[in-house]
Parts: sequence; C-alpha cells; structure tokens
Amino acid sequence: MKLTITIEMDNAAFQTGVEDGWSRHEEVERILFDLCRRVSEFNPGDSGKLRDVNGNTVGLWEVAVEGGR
Repeated sequence: MKLTITIEMDNAAFQTGVEDGWSRHEEVERILFDLCRRVSEFNPGDSGKLRDVNGNTVGLWEVAVEGGR
C-alpha cells in the first residue's frame, strides 16, 4: 500500500508571523496530527481532504495499492 499526502501551503494559514507566534511548520504538524487522530486505520481506497486551521481545504490524502494489486 501507498499513502500519499499533498498539502498546498500558499494560503494565509501557512504565513509565518512573529507577532502571532505561529509558523508554517506548526500548521503542517497540526494538519498531520489531525489526520492521524481522525483515521484509525488506512485501507486501500481510503481518501479524504485536509483542512487548515481556518477550515479551508489545503490538501488530500489517499491510500492506494502499488502496482494495482
């Protein structure tokens, strides 16, 4: 099986700002942690959307069988 995760980091949730103390690395960490918390087991054909802290869709995840098996 293969887990593919794609995250677009061009929106406001990924802008680094010293004044708010939040970095793009922390936003990626938050998104990945949320994915792991929501999905207890990855099975072939499973997929879903990834959302930033503002609720915007910023990516996708998908589980596929490599080689079509």
